[in-house]
Formats: sequence, structure tokens, C-alpha cells
Amino acid sequence: MCGIAGILGGGDGRRDVIKHMTNTIVHRGPDDSGFFYDDDIALGQRRLSIIDLETGRQPITNQTEDVVLICNGEIYNSPSLRKSLEDKGYHFKTATDVETVLHLYEEFGEKCVDHLQGMFAFVIWDQRHKKLILARDHLGQKPLYFFQGNGVFCFASEVKALLATPWIEPGVDPVFELGEGLEPASVELAAGPTLGDADVDFLLAPAGGLGQQRRDVGVVLELGQLILEQLEGRILVELVELAGLWII
Repeated sequence: MCGIAGILGGGDGRRDVIKHMTNTIVHRGPDDSGFFYDDDIALGQRRLSIIDLETGRQPITNQTEDVVLICNGEIYNSPSLRKSLEDKGYHFKTATDVETVLHLYEEFGEKCVDHLQGMFAFVIWDQRHKKLILARDHLGQKPLYFFQGNGVFCFASEVKALLATPWIEPGVDPVFELGEGLEPASVELAAGPTLGDADVDFLLAPAGGLGQQRRDVGVVLELGQLILEQLEGRILVELVELAGLWII
């Protein structure tokens, strides 16, 4: 379990605010913290170190350092994805599984989620196009909450991190505008708000076209196949980790 948070907009004060946000979710990642800042955004991550203890710190940037990733989760099919991406010439800075998401985005754009098996909530900041992309795993295992208002867009793994910002007044919200959860992510893109020159995009529709309101056998079969793929990936990860213990 890790924790992620970020602020788009908010002025110079966001550097201090993002630290307050990540401090509220330190229990999700007690081993390490990492931050990224530019003129538009502040990103933060709390890490529970499991894979690649030495070099797997986040945020992770691409080779040209203009695409940035923070991720909470595990990518089950990362070994095969990594080999495929390396064959295409992508260079990996770390041995962590989530770096595959970064290079998948470089290769496939928002369609990167079509290639992922795992449990995840990730955010990509594309400096080239001033685009912020938020996504969750297909079954919604990993949480991600967001708030837009008062000239800022902020997100976090837990609502308490949103409440650590100066832009949100705690209280009862009858229409649930505070701490709205991002739905399980996947194939379709919904245009989000614009803050200054930056766009926010959400990957909203559940995987495999299940966003369509179809109540037939096809939906059940697609969902069943998705669950099987997730289980197969998870079993493979467990076997690899177990084999590592045997070698030790």
C-alpha cells in the first residue's frame, strides 16, 4: 500500500500544502516520500517499499523528464510489458513494476490502461501538453479521491489528505461534492476541467466496454474474463516472489 497526492493550480503555496497532504497519509507509505514540482503542479507520494527497494522511488520521470508518474498499486503483467517496451527502445530507470505504466503512456497515450493487469491508481502529468491524467484499476481496488474548486484541482488516496488543504472547508456535503471518488478506470476518456492552460482528463469507463448499459450474457462473460486475467496475473506475481524466497 502506498499513497499519492497532487495539486494543480494553487499558486506557490502548493509546495507546502503537498507536504501536509502526504503527511496525513504517512501510514500508507512509512518507508519513503518523494515530490515533484513545476510551475503548474505539485505531486507527492508516500511509499511502502516492496519491489526495487533501492531505486524504486517516486515520482518517476521519462528519459526527457517531461512526463511524470505517481502510482499506488501493483502491475501484475509488468514482466511481459517491460520486455515488450525494452524491445521498442524504452529505457527503464528502475526495477519497479509501475514504471511500465509511464512508458506505456509514452507508447499508447491514454490507451495504456488497455494493456494493464493489476490493482492501481495512477496519475500522469504530461508537461508537453499540460495534461493531467488520473486512472484507477478496472475493478476499483485502489482508491483515488479528487476535489475541484477555488481555482485548484487536487487529488489524493484518502479524503483526509484533501482536508489538509486550505481550499476545502470541512462539513456535511449533501451532494457529495467533497471527496468524490474516481470511478474504476479504463478505455474511454472524459474531458475534465481546465485550470489555466492545463487540462485534466479522467479515464472513466470500466474496462472492456462495460461502461455501456448492457444487461446480457456478453457483459457477464467480459467481466468473468477480466477477473480471470487479473487472477492469472496475481498468481504469476506470487509465484515469482515465492521463487525469489526459495533462491535466497
